[in-house]
Amino acid sequence: MRTTSPESPIEPVVPEDGGSIYDVAVLLKALDLLEIITESGDLGLAELSARTGASKASSFRVLSTLHHRGYVSKDPVTRKYTPGPRLIALSFANVSKLQLAPRARPVLEELREEFGETVNLGILADHDVLYLDIAESAHSLRMSSPAGARDRLHSTSLGKAILAALPSAEARALLEAYERKPATRRTIVDIEALQAELRVTHERGYSIDDEENEVGARCVGVAITDVAGRPQAAISVSGPAARVFDSTIDAVGERLKAAAEEVATLMGWRPTASRRADRA
Repeated sequence: MRTTSPESPIEPVVPEDGGSIYDVAVLLKALDLLEIITESGDLGLAELSARTGASKASSFRVLSTLHHRGYVSKDPVTRKYTPGPRLIALSFANVSKLQLAPRARPVLEELREEFGETVNLGILADHDVLYLDIAESAHSLRMSSPAGARDRLHSTSLGKAILAALPSAEARALLEAYERKPATRRTIVDIEALQAELRVTHERGYSIDDEENEVGARCVGVAITDVAGRPQAAISVSGPAARVFDSTIDAVGERLKAAAEEVATLMGWRPTASRRADRA
């Protein structure tokens, strides 16, 4: 180990490009890749390699490590990279940049006032749902998860709503990539049963978590999709099963569909009325 003292300080030599002799090449590559993915996202290996100036082999090794650690996510179909759950959880700067949470907040609060239950906003983060924002119910007995927390795809209404909006093969690949542990005795863990549930969810337009993630809790969720129909997030209403009745689930689901469209429009994921008129 090298030490320094006031009498003999060790000063780094700063190269002409502004770097330092203490720079670690592989770390610089990782930071370059993270910065580009955070700023642009949805880029493949060839694009990232070209932008960083590193070889494909070198970029792939770094990206594989970042993916393994959860700092980047890799789409199993497009094979493109986006910010991963650990990167998002560590810094909500990425979420703030996207403006999803702040733009959706008024919609969440409106739904909370309308139904009196907790309203959740989440996104797909690798094989989890990452909660971006929660408008908590005023009831003393309520369902709640903190922003930044993660939950499983197969047992939550947010997760199932997102999965149902994906192509069937892509949803299956996501589910097969992790161990689907039961959270309650009602949790669906079998792949074929889950695929059947997702088909019903897709046709119905909203997902249902009927005490599958937590005993005594019911949730209804809807995916928020972009102009191409791909899920970018999901929104849900959750509450005790004693207050979220079978007779009201359909009404909640239909209202959530409208809310999801509203958030998608606010995010620019839907054409405005004027743009729709222009196309017509």
